[in-house]
Amino acid sequence: MVIATSPGPSFKIKQIMQRKQEGFIIVDETGRFKIYQQSGEPKSPYFHFKDLPTTPDRDELWWE
Repeated sequence: MVIATSPGPSFKIKQIMQRKQEGFIIVDETGRFKIYQQSGEPKSPYFHFKDLPTTPDRDELWWE
């Protein structure tokens, strides 16, 4: 399946995890997460919901 909002060229998917709710999480090789949720739209069934860590989290450097 192709998702409507690409994670971007610098985001190389390492793992895809199913969420308990409707959607999934993709993780790249640096540990960044992108959360996708179901949209209910047949042409684009998932939308990009959130990035983790967020920009303030990156400033804290807790995730490195």
